Amino acid sequence: MKMAVADKGPRLTPAAPAVAANVAPDQTAAPKGIPKDADGFPHIAPGRHLLAAALSGGIMRVRGRKCSAADIAEEVGILLGSSAGGGMAPVRVVDHTSLEEEFDFDLEFARTSTRPPTAEVADELAVGPDLLAATEAQLGLKLKLGQKVAIDYLVVEHIDKVPTPN
Repeated sequence: MKMAVADKGPRLTPAAPAVAANVAPDQTAAPKGIPKDADGFPHIAPGRHLLAAALSGGIMRVRGRKCSAADIAEEVGILLGSSAGGGMAPVRVVDHTSLEEEFDFDLEFARTSTRPPTAEVADELAVGPDLLAATEAQLGLKLKLGQKVAIDYLVVEHIDKVPTPN
């Protein structure tokens, strides 16, 4: 799947600088129990590279800070895989935006499911835009389905060395 800039252009905010000396801009590990703001989005200090998501009432809220377009494409692929039902593999989304800056973004969409519609599943789902529509409307990035995309990968055809005991 290919991610490109939508027809109306990107709707991404340039990344904010760190606000305090004790915020490590290059720290990538998420702390346990990320607090949420009044809108239900995970709170992330400005200037810190992090992606965090929160699910509440069937609405998924994703907040990214200091993220490249490639980071956003990877997160969308993870969300596409997980929205299809628990345990699904991420969908490969390749960044074709040509955007080189780092961005801060918030993305909100209705959680979807491929599980049969039961009362339990219906309680977890909400009315609202799905991930594809929300990505285009809120971030100005369009996901192009069904297009072949060249990707690099490594193939190991043969290994000659015999393992030795430890």
